[in-house]
Amino acid sequence: LSNGDFDTDPGQDIAVLSTWLESGDKNAFFTGDDLAYDLNTNGAGGAAFLSTWLGVQHETKSIQSFIGNQTSPTVRAFDSNPVWGSISELIAYGGCNVINEFDGVSPIGVTESCAEFTDPNGKGGVYDFSAGTYRYVEASNNQIFYTPYDLMYVYTPSGGVPGTDPVVSARSVVLRDVLLTFSIVPGP
Repeated sequence: LSNGDFDTDPGQDIAVLSTWLESGDKNAFFTGDDLAYDLNTNGAGGAAFLSTWLGVQHETKSIQSFIGNQTSPTVRAFDSNPVWGSISELIAYGGCNVINEFDGVSPIGVTESCAEFTDPNGKGGVYDFSAGTYRYVEASNNQIFYTPYDLMYVYTPSGGVPGTDPVVSARSVVLRDVLLTFSIVPGP
C-alpha cells in the first residue's frame, strides 16, 4: 500500500483506505504476505494504519525460522474465534517457486487472534504469532479481518475441510465465513 512517496510510488492508498474506514460502518478483509512488514516500514502513515485499523504489531518479516522452518504450516482456528465458524484448519501454502515468508504479527488492543500456526506435528499452543486477527472498531462500527498470508495461498488440508463436501476448498470456506461475519450472505 503506497503512502504518497514520490520516489517509489506516489499513490495515496493508505490515506484513501484510512479515510474510507474513518467514515464508519465498513467491513474489510486484508490478506497478504509482507503486508504488515510493508506498512510497518512505510512511514508514520503506514505504521498508524497497521495499529489503528489492522490492530496488530509487526514482530518479524518472516516467521519461518520461528515455526520449525515450515514453509507451508497448518493454520488452526481457535474454537472461540469470531470469524471462522465453518473451518478448523487450513494450509498457509508458502512453497514453490518463491518461498512466502508470512509476517509475524501480534494482536494489540481489542484485536482478537482467530487462529494459530501449528508445529510440524500439528500441535497448537506452540508459537506466539497470530495466523488471523479480527478487529471490531466500536467508534466507527468497522469490522476488519486480517491474515498474514495471501488468500490465494490458502490451501485445503489433505482430507478436505471437515464438515464440508470434499470438493469445497478451504479458500472458499474462509471467504464464506468472512462474508457471513460481515453479514453478507454469499451465493451458492
